[in-house]
Amino acid sequence: MPDYIFTCAPLWTSDIQDGDKIKFGALGTCFISNDTHASRYTGLLEQYVKKDYQKRIPKIEEIYGGIGWNTLFDPNNNLILIAKSSLKSSISVMNMDDPLAPTSVVALGSMFNQYENLGLNFAVGVFFNNHKVLYAFNMILRSRLTGAIAFLYYDGSDKTMKVLEHKKQPVQIEDNLTNSMYGTSLHSVDLNGDSFSELLVGAPAQTNYEGGYEHGAVFIYLGGGRPTTKTSSNLCICGHKDASRFGTAIASNDIDGDSLPEIFISAPYEDYGEGAVYVLSGYEVTRRLLKTGSNPEISVSELTDTQRIKNTPFKSFGFSLHSIRDFDKNGASLLAVGSPKNGTVVLYRSLHFINVTVSALLIGKERVKEDDMNFTVTVFVNVTFPAKPNVISGRLFVTTNIIGDAARIVDRTYEIKITKKVSLYTNEVLVLLDDTEPGNYKFTAKVEPDVKALEAPEFVRSLFTTSNYSKPETVLDVVRRCKGHDCVPRLSMQFEWLGSTDEVYILGSSLFENMNVTVRNDGNATYESCAWIKVEGVKASVLGCIQFDDEWYKCDLINIERHGERSINIRLDTSKTTSTDEGLEVEVLLYNNCAASGMNATVHQTKKIPFELNTADISIDYLHYDRNITEREIRDVDSSSVIGIRDFFTITNNGTVMWKSVQILITLEKRPFIKNQTIVMLEASECIENNLEDLTIFNCTLTLEPNSTFKISTMTNILKEKMLDNFKDGKFSVTSTYVLYLKPTLQTLNKTLISTLFIQEDTSFGNDKNLIIAVAIIVGLLVLAVILLILYKVGFFKRKQKTKLNALKEEIRQKSIRRPNPDDGATSSHEDTQDDIEIIEDAIPLQLRNSEVTNDSEVLIKD
Repeated sequence: MPDYIFTCAPLWTSDIQDGDKIKFGALGTCFISNDTHASRYTGLLEQYVKKDYQKRIPKIEEIYGGIGWNTLFDPNNNLILIAKSSLKSSISVMNMDDPLAPTSVVALGSMFNQYENLGLNFAVGVFFNNHKVLYAFNMILRSRLTGAIAFLYYDGSDKTMKVLEHKKQPVQIEDNLTNSMYGTSLHSVDLNGDSFSELLVGAPAQTNYEGGYEHGAVFIYLGGGRPTTKTSSNLCICGHKDASRFGTAIASNDIDGDSLPEIFISAPYEDYGEGAVYVLSGYEVTRRLLKTGSNPEISVSELTDTQRIKNTPFKSFGFSLHSIRDFDKNGASLLAVGSPKNGTVVLYRSLHFINVTVSALLIGKERVKEDDMNFTVTVFVNVTFPAKPNVISGRLFVTTNIIGDAARIVDRTYEIKITKKVSLYTNEVLVLLDDTEPGNYKFTAKVEPDVKALEAPEFVRSLFTTSNYSKPETVLDVVRRCKGHDCVPRLSMQFEWLGSTDEVYILGSSLFENMNVTVRNDGNATYESCAWIKVEGVKASVLGCIQFDDEWYKCDLINIERHGERSINIRLDTSKTTSTDEGLEVEVLLYNNCAASGMNATVHQTKKIPFELNTADISIDYLHYDRNITEREIRDVDSSSVIGIRDFFTITNNGTVMWKSVQILITLEKRPFIKNQTIVMLEASECIENNLEDLTIFNCTLTLEPNSTFKISTMTNILKEKMLDNFKDGKFSVTSTYVLYLKPTLQTLNKTLISTLFIQEDTSFGNDKNLIIAVAIIVGLLVLAVILLILYKVGFFKRKQKTKLNALKEEIRQKSIRRPNPDDGATSSHEDTQDDIEIIEDAIPLQLRNSEVTNDSEVLIKD
């Protein structure tokens, strides 16, 4: 919380430079002060003068007209909103924690160009179900002079104030009456305790009756719902006097401690300008009007629980209101009421509220006999005090009365002096009877506070009044019948068990059962008789009877005539039984005269119904998967030295009985290759582990809730280094046994599980030798093919052919020189031989590719 005072002077005047001109007028400014220092804040005017512009240069019209007509302090976001409502309206925002930092202007854009006087009033609250803290502000539609409300919210991501929109349009509350001054006052308060803020809007110039004027009204809009534009309120409370301007100021506070805030509404011009303040009961507004919604519009004069405060010496009383909480820790709130014509603020302190409940009881009998000449009634006054203050003093007055023939009370009124917080006050009232005739009487008692003490000129802080939740009146009917021994009955009883099985109850077989107690009277009428009934074993309710101290029920047996019967039904709640419940026991005491209760009963009987358990609702099951494991996993000891086998067991209770202290024995087999064994239970349980030479036994105590499943997980860790030596036929097994003892019955449930591990041949590439050889051969052939292709590309094989060709040509040339020409018998010249050789050279490659003849010379020289 800030430790400074922030205040504004909207009509503060000064010169301001506007281009080449100097303007003078109301510019407005705000001040920050503490105990030692005061300084101006850095608003638009200060930024303009200092040329310290946050985002853009303010225009003269944005400054001129006075800023600070209204401010709002919001501790939720540590912000202060400052309104410039005259001329060109704007709303500025400043950081509460850094009050000297430059303020920023809310970017309203062109959305509200048709409105004026924005921000004359603010209210902060959670008005819609988007759970955002919103800032409501009023404005006036320039063309029609009708009021409207719009909303802002603070965006913490970019630290800017934005307009609340729905479908790209500002969310508004609109009024349709011209010149009603709708929005002159705004107030937010959670009236019904649903965590949403109700918005209260005052329209002090609204006319409510034809021929009248400026009666005023306050509209209440319930919080919650989607943020959409509204045109109608949930409740309208209307003023009833001309020119009173009811709704000029609104405040609220819970002054009676019932968590339903009272509403303070002023009418400062009521009674020719004297003014008045109305205190509306939060209980009446919330519980009787808003909750029922039966009367959306009501006059303040029609409200039944409203206080009107008026102080004649003051004028315009209630022009402003401010509620102050319990600042002195005395349990009382303050209301500050402004009276500007007198330059005065009047403080009112709330009274303390106590809850009073009165009751009455006829002493010693249920009925008065005809020969009795009086009877006594005890009046009980129970008082509930607020936590503060520690001392409350005052008086309560109790007025009694008796209605009936020949009956009277001598001292009808007595007082109770309250000096300490005593919760119960009793007093015996004697009623005199002047005849011996039978009759019916009605005794009444009423409690009232000391009204004169409230009218004292000096305020006493310890004074109190009664709250709306009090029950200050009571009525007791008294019957006068019978004489002497005619009033003595003779009572007996019988039990009737209405269960599905005779004289026994199977737990969980039903949710409810019934038992009847039939009382018979073979004597005279039961004027003062009663029965006391106690039920043990299950919860019960006895219809038509009054319960005392959570055990006994008192049942009046009035007017059972001779040989008449009265049946008392006992409804038994068997939906929440446990396995440890042994049975049902119903004890009944009958009294001829109920005033003798606590002494020896006229008749005393007990009925017992034993319980039996149904074990069919309990079942045990398991979830298990056999596991395959490879040699590679076994040999991989770097990642883990063990392999775990996990099994899951479930115990299901499909019934409505809670089984307590159920014992389960979990036996796990020990083997040389097992490192350790553990169990895990998600639900609460107690287990004791017992390690034997070849077994591990867990003895656990469980509670099986109704319609639930209890889960047990076992983990067996097997050493990898010993696994291969213990496989037989490629597998080995581990055995676990579960035995569930369903006490107190002798029934047990058993399950045995054999968990098997299978060794699987490792078919991975690294362990398949034949596959490795085949892949190696294929890769070698591919490499050889690549090498041959490369040799061919570089001409390695052509050079070998050329060498053979040169040798062949030389051989042919030698033969041609020795052989004569067949045509002319002459030897060929050197030139001809050379030509033949060139032709042969061209033909040789073709011959080499297409013929296997070894006599190359013969083939090549053939024509």
